[in-house]
Amino acid sequence: MAALIIRGAGRSFVAGADVTEFHGSPAKRIEEIARLNIRLFDAIENLKIPVIAVLDGFTLGGGNELAMSAHYRIVTENTRIGQPEVNWASSLVMVACNACRDSSGRPRRPR
Repeated sequence: MAALIIRGAGRSFVAGADVTEFHGSPAKRIEEIARLNIRLFDAIENLKIPVIAVLDGFTLGGGNELAMSAHYRIVTENTRIGQPEVNWASSLVMVACNACRDSSGRPRRPR
């Protein structure tokens, strides 16, 4: 495989999690989900082949973090990017903070 291209279908790249699903969940469970996401995004970022995210439509929360894990991002004029959970004081912000460590838009070189 020469490269990995990640793209969404329909009206979004990835619209993120439905946080209402976490209502009433113990903090430990939410932390487990966040850590799983961090491991997934780190694995994508550390792939030896180029990873390209093609963003079209809503790219929110986990979708934004997934896009930031890619080495390159192609963004259409229809794209709306955001981290809505920062307004919720949610423990899911941990995932967003981890992904933001290099959100400058500069492509990362595959390792």
